[in-house]
Amino acid sequence: MRRSYIAVAVIFVVFLSGVAVGQKTHASQFAKYHAPVNVSGLEWMLLQADIVALRDSVGYGENGLAPARFFFHPETDKITAFIPVDGNYLGKESSASVREKLSKRAASILIDLRISIPELSEQNFEVEFKNLVGGAPVDFAEYKNGKLIIH
Repeated sequence: MRRSYIAVAVIFVVFLSGVAVGQKTHASQFAKYHAPVNVSGLEWMLLQADIVALRDSVGYGENGLAPARFFFHPETDKITAFIPVDGNYLGKESSASVREKLSKRAASILIDLRISIPELSEQNFEVEFKNLVGGAPVDFAEYKNGKLIIH
């Protein structure tokens, strides 16, 4: 009789620990993209150098926006595009024009990313527009859940 109580207690503890572990593990919808790929260190460094050279040659475009940089945040399971903007240039335009330009840019980037990452949605994609002209980055606008907020 005593053995059955011990057996039930052990099973109960194992069950509870399984539930506790299961609660903590939330599989990212981007998990399949975390798998390693076969790229040499040299190939990776040359790819990074190509990207830096392209960014440097483009700078701020005619629209006051620089090329986006992309980051994945595993703690929130979101992808963020960071876009430097020229606040002086955009400040000369009407607010409606700036709003339309930034919204179109964010939507365009989301569409482009969905080609490679079909799981990406407006809920797990954000854009940070930062004014870098004149020193440290300053929040200019953000695009979250399909909506643009200008600061």
